[in-house]
Amino acid sequence: MSPHSTFTPEKAEDFCAVLSRGESPGAAADAIGVSRRTAYTWRKQNPEFKLAWDAAIERGTDELEDEAKRRAWAGVEKPVFYQGAVVGHVREYSDTLLIFLLKARREKFRETQIVFNVDYSQLNDEQLARLASGEHPRAVLASDSELASDAVQ
Repeated sequence: MSPHSTFTPEKAEDFCAVLSRGESPGAAADAIGVSRRTAYTWRKQNPEFKLAWDAAIERGTDELEDEAKRRAWAGVEKPVFYQGAVVGHVREYSDTLLIFLLKARREKFRETQIVFNVDYSQLNDEQLARLASGEHPRAVLASDSELASDAVQ
């Protein structure tokens, strides 16, 4: 692969077609016979190619998401072996893929951390006991909104 391959509209189209299938830029570069570095150089030098590349990545990501949904919902047929021979099939579903799909679409499924800087000297004994028992600071402080605004910075 020559690092100085000539950019052509045909090569750009073929490159983007590979990206649209969910492949990586490296795989797309290999498919058209150029180095990954050359592809990124073309991207930097050609604004139209950059836009086409970005659009192809989006289409490819949609393809990957669709495949993840299919595997999560419809499952995948896997062979069952007994003494080295296939004796049947079982459909396996991917709970992990389903979790990732939910996290991508709904905030409530994401693993977010909210950091509370609490001035404990502003809390009363009841609130300190509730915090010590593991109750969430937001729930403890919500019971006294005036105190909450003083205690949380």
